[in-house]
Amino acid sequence: MKPRKNTPNKSKVVKSSPTKSAKSTGPSSPVVLKESLGVSDLNFFNLKPENLSDYVRENREFAGTWIFQHIPKTAGSSLVAELSVNCTPYYNISPVYSEAASSYKEMMRAVVTDFVAQLKDSESNKAASIRAASGHLAPVHLGLIKRDLPDLRYFTFLRSPFSRMVSEYSYSCSSAHPPHEEFKRRYPTLEDFAKEPEEQNKLSFFMVEDRSMPADDALALISKSYRMIGLQERYPVSYLLMSSMLWAPALPSFRERVGKSDAASSVPDHVRKYIYETNTLDMALYTATAKVYERIAEAIWSNFQPMPLS
Repeated sequence: MKPRKNTPNKSKVVKSSPTKSAKSTGPSSPVVLKESLGVSDLNFFNLKPENLSDYVRENREFAGTWIFQHIPKTAGSSLVAELSVNCTPYYNISPVYSEAASSYKEMMRAVVTDFVAQLKDSESNKAASIRAASGHLAPVHLGLIKRDLPDLRYFTFLRSPFSRMVSEYSYSCSSAHPPHEEFKRRYPTLEDFAKEPEEQNKLSFFMVEDRSMPADDALALISKSYRMIGLQERYPVSYLLMSSMLWAPALPSFRERVGKSDAASSVPDHVRKYIYETNTLDMALYTATAKVYERIAEAIWSNFQPMPLS
C-alpha cells in the first residue's frame, strides 16, 4: 500500500522557552520477557516502583537529542504539539507535499538526511543542539539516523491495535485525508483495509520492522532501542512519565486530531475478531507495555508532581 498523505508542516527547528504545564481494551494474553535473552539491565520493560526514580533521573540528565517516533493514529499529533512548545529546540521531520514532488519515500529520505546534517552541524559548531525531533519514521529512517548519530534516545506511543486500525481507516476515509476518495475506492470497508498485509501488525513494523518476529525477540530488541513507550489509552500517566524524563513533570494541554469515539463500537464482530487474529504481535507488544503501567502508574503519580497548567 502506498503511504497516505497527511496535512504537513515544513521540516524546521522550533525554538521557544518551555512553558509550565502541569485500561487497555480488547482481548490479550500475557507475554513474559525471557531472562535468557539477556535483558537484565534497567530498561522500560523491567521498570518497577523501586527503580522508577533512578530511571527517570538518569534520562532527565541526558543532554542530547530525543526522537519521538510518531506511529500513525496513536495520539502523536497532540504529543508533537506539546514537544514543539516544551522541549525546544524542536525539529519536525516531515516532508512538504506537492503534486510535482517526488515519491513519499524519496521525500522522507531527503528530510531525514537534512535532519541528520543539521544536527551534526550544530554539534560540530557547538551551537544550540536540537533537543527533540519527531516524524513518521519507519525503520529505514531510524537506521539512517542511527548510522551517523548513534547516541540519540528514542521513545514512542502505542495504541490498542484494534482501535488504532479503526481510527486510521476512519481518518483515511474523511476529507481531512487529501486522497480519501482514492482510498475509499481501494478499501470500501474496514474489513478490506484490515486484510491489507501492510496494515497488519503496524506497530511492530514501525518498532522492529519484522512483522513475523517472535514476541520475546521483539520485546528484547525494543527494550534496547526505546527509553520510553507510552499508551494512548493511558495518555495522562504516560505523558507525565515522558515529560518527567525529558524536561519536568507536566500534564498534557493539547488535543489534536481527536477521532470519533464511536467508530470502534460499530465494527461487526467478525471484523473485530479478524483484526485481533491478524495483529497478534502488535497485541503482544501492547500487552507488555500495558503491564508496565499496571506496575508503575501509581508510583508515577506519587513520585512526580505535575506543574500546574498555565
